[in-house]
Amino acid sequence: MRRFGMVPEAAHVEARLHAAPAALIALNADIVALQEVFEARHRDFLAAAMRPVYPEHASGGHGLMLLSRHPIVEARVIGRADGGFLATAIEAPKIGRVSLVNVHLRPELPIPLIGRAVSAARRRAAVGDLMRAAGASGAAVLAGDFNAGPESAPANYRRLLAAGYVDALAATHDPARLRAAATWDPANPLNAATPYRRAPRQRIDHVLVSAGAVRDLMPRAARIVLTAPVVPVLGVGMVTLSDHFGVLVQLGGAGTASPGCPMC
Repeated sequence: MRRFGMVPEAAHVEARLHAAPAALIALNADIVALQEVFEARHRDFLAAAMRPVYPEHASGGHGLMLLSRHPIVEARVIGRADGGFLATAIEAPKIGRVSLVNVHLRPELPIPLIGRAVSAARRRAAVGDLMRAAGASGAAVLAGDFNAGPESAPANYRRLLAAGYVDALAATHDPARLRAAATWDPANPLNAATPYRRAPRQRIDHVLVSAGAVRDLMPRAARIVLTAPVVPVLGVGMVTLSDHFGVLVQLGGAGTASPGCPMC
């Protein structure tokens, strides 16, 4: 799943926006989930440019957008934390209806002491809100930027795993190899001028499958994508598509013929 990183102050927005359709289509995913696509004109551009391959799209919450090759039969905002979460239901061939929630949880505020304590409490509350809302909606898959993982807000990440969610990347990789994986890197030039530039490399973008859905939506393959600088910027050189990298996941039950349901 992709975090686009299109906040108003983000660097080189227009160049990255115009490079996005081709880069995303090339991944050949069935479903593409984006976060931080705040501006309506950006959503309109992506929807129009990607419509030949992804005729269905939905948006809602705080900059959340989802594009699909297959019919989106339901889309609504659930929860209250962080602007809400975009809950969708998609009719996927060979699998049936897939309920997916597009997620973006706030990061830690880069301010000392009391500010960080308040931020941490708010982030814990947001995870609780997400779990309640997703559980009430019967969501099978949570995907997006959780701003939590083994290296960042690990208690929040472990809380999701303890609730029965399966991390698709962790389920398909050797633990030793996984320790080197990251979806956010301070060495990325797009992160160099941000308040988070001194943060460690971290894996905070996930595709999580609920315990009740693992039989039909078993993680079969997963990899981190969109890590290469492919967007030319005048006077700068090449930059990556986003400040976060993507996670491309293949889901399908034991009886599902390949390729299953790839998602980015």
